[in-house]
Amino acid sequence: MTNKKIDNSAGFTLVEVLLVVAIFVILLASVVSVLNRRIFVSDINAKSRELADIIGRARNYAISGYRGDVWGIKVLNNNADCPSSADCLVLYKGDIFNNRDEAYDQFVSLGVGQTSTYLDASQINEFYFGYNSGWLATTTGSLAEQSIIIKTNTGEERTIRIAPTGLAYIFNCGEDSV
Repeated sequence: MTNKKIDNSAGFTLVEVLLVVAIFVILLASVVSVLNRRIFVSDINAKSRELADIIGRARNYAISGYRGDVWGIKVLNNNADCPSSADCLVLYKGDIFNNRDEAYDQFVSLGVGQTSTYLDASQINEFYFGYNSGWLATTTGSLAEQSIIIKTNTGEERTIRIAPTGLAYIFNCGEDSV
């Protein structure tokens, strides 16, 4: 009987296989992270445009005298009045949210869907647009610029600013243009 020698030099060792798997997992995690960030950026950009649009709609309704009244905006942070019981912005008919005609309410919900956008509100914003003028006002008088900040869980942030004239624009932190 002859002794046959087994050749162990062909193939991969367990350490080499684990190293290749670890590199593959790291690359896959990086790709997923980049794709998720793009989804969050796309979502916050869409939500900020939607908020600016509904604010512009409130101003236009007030200027045109639509339904013969002023139109207000209320920012609700984690509130049961929101359709999703999360964060939302409400366009309402009237100058006081609690006295509004709910039949005219229009909502923009945040924190719903694939990504998580939310309001970063230290105060509850409530303002309305003057009838036929469109200027920002509250029940206590006229207002300077208002701001509504929305964020994502990945740190993206957009600020919707409303000038005293009622025009809404989106400001991206770090950019010098609107």
